[in-house]
Amino acid sequence: MSAETAQSKDKKKVSRIFNANTGGDIVFRSSDNVLFYVHQKNLEFMSEGFPPTSHTSTSPTEIVPLTEASSTLELLFQYTYHQMPPDLDNLSFQDLMDLAEAAEKYVLHYARKSCLTQIKKFIPKYPLRILSFSGEHGHDELIYKVAPHLMALPLSKIAYTIPPSLYIPWSLCHDQLNSEIPLELATIIFKGVEKLQCKSYNDHDTYWHRKIKLWKQRVVDEGCPRSQLDTLLDSVDQAYLKNIKCCKEFIEWRDMFKNAVTVGIADLRYFVEKHKSIMGSKNINHSK
Repeated sequence: MSAETAQSKDKKKVSRIFNANTGGDIVFRSSDNVLFYVHQKNLEFMSEGFPPTSHTSTSPTEIVPLTEASSTLELLFQYTYHQMPPDLDNLSFQDLMDLAEAAEKYVLHYARKSCLTQIKKFIPKYPLRILSFSGEHGHDELIYKVAPHLMALPLSKIAYTIPPSLYIPWSLCHDQLNSEIPLELATIIFKGVEKLQCKSYNDHDTYWHRKIKLWKQRVVDEGCPRSQLDTLLDSVDQAYLKNIKCCKEFIEWRDMFKNAVTVGIADLRYFVEKHKSIMGSKNINHSK
């Protein structure tokens, strides 16, 4: 325990919410030197990461240094009281991840749950960082949600981010997603596309058929991985996608193309369960 006390120096910065007037019997200092007066019984009851009262001898005058910033602790300690949790909706991604890491470190389950809910909103923008966090703390459901956003990346780019226990299932899922669209399926999909037409404008017909010709060349003649199909088909000018009525035949055909290629594609969860089953059978056979 640090020999420093709450009265050993001149006036200090103190938390707006957790100050001496709230009756907290243990004092924490953040990394940016803000003091927090917290009820230790609350920590003992709501957290598994702080030592129980019987194992500490702190007094309100002793200060326990923590590595987290005051902005993180101000939110974190609110989860140790029976009250409405703090609103995290407007928290930046970095601030949210700082809170999430602290919640994991000190094992505040309510805070962990709140952070996981908010983190999901950032998956499209920060998938790699979220995969790393999920793997480190064993949040499998979050891994399953973030996986589709990363599955097309080369394994060499994320090999050390994928949790070791999921590397084989991830590799199998990655290979499936990056396999070429079967030629037989592609041939069926492009059959009769020359009959598609816009109901209103000839120049729309010209645009769409030019696009379809390029897509056919990429998929049928050159071979296109399944993982690249959405990018390929989403290259349509938004102006033509807004003309739902006049370009309906083209838009519906494009959507059908996307759906047809994803039929039978298994997700990461499937490969994880399959891997567990195979390894379980091997373990049983080895034990005989």
